[in-house]
Formats: sequence, C-alpha cells, structure tokens
Amino acid sequence: TKEQQLQSLKNQAQALGQQIDQINKRIEEIEKKGK
Repeated sequence: TKEQQLQSLKNQAQALGQQIDQINKRIEEIEKKGK
C-alpha cells in the first residue's frame, strides 16, 4: 500500500541520516588530526 511504501521510505531516510552523521563525525576527526 501507499502507507507501507511511505513508511519504508521514511525508514530509509532515517537510516541514511544516521550514516551521514557518522560520516561527518569521521570527517571532523580526520580534519582535526590533519591540522
């Protein structure tokens, strides 16, 4: 159904958002070490 599809997309977006947060943290750590 449309609702199931919508929920699936929301879950995917949330999971990707968490991955982005982790990647950004790693970037910050590497940049701090580099300076």
